[in-house]
Amino acid sequence: MAELDFTNPQPKYFIRELERLSDGSKSAREMFRDFCHMAYCAYAKVVALAHLDNERADELEARYMQIVNSYRNKDIVRGYPKLLGYAQVGVEQGLDFLGHVAAELSALDAKQGQFFTPMPVCKMMVEMVLGDEQSLTNELDELGGYLTFGEPCAGSGAIVIAATEHFRQNGHDPMTSLLVYAADLNQLAFHMCYLQMTWAGTPGFVAHENSL
Repeated sequence: MAELDFTNPQPKYFIRELERLSDGSKSAREMFRDFCHMAYCAYAKVVALAHLDNERADELEARYMQIVNSYRNKDIVRGYPKLLGYAQVGVEQGLDFLGHVAAELSALDAKQGQFFTPMPVCKMMVEMVLGDEQSLTNELDELGGYLTFGEPCAGSGAIVIAATEHFRQNGHDPMTSLLVYAADLNQLAFHMCYLQMTWAGTPGFVAHENSL
């Protein structure tokens, strides 16, 4: 099996590696859900500890270990950190990496209205709303230097990633000029959005809630 090429991360190779790790006890879709849940717990635990919320940190650790213990073959879990880095590089390159993987694995819930929005469409929508460099600069000046961005049905966070990249491409640091509130009812979507906003360097808050 060829090594993952971190210079050109692609969702199809992530899926191939996930399937290679499988021992047949769980489907690739189940493994992907576990992967996202465990990654969320790991990142969220760091935040909890930073806020001295030891009870929350212990809860996240317990959830993490519960998933680990659901695997008879621990070598599968040991392969997840490599996939984590691979996915992060993909997001840093502007991809809706986890959203693409979820769509390919049919992990999205059509009954909840979930669907995969291609990144070019997300970028087009962001450009239509935020405009070019001058338009964005003028709006930021009018709003006191930063813009708040609400995404009530965030999914994997594709539009938020596109907005973050739009700020950077137009000369504005999203860490100081953007604040995002994203939410989704679906647990997998919540985990994916949390992870991808973290990797994209998007400042904000992700809620697991029903916006309606």
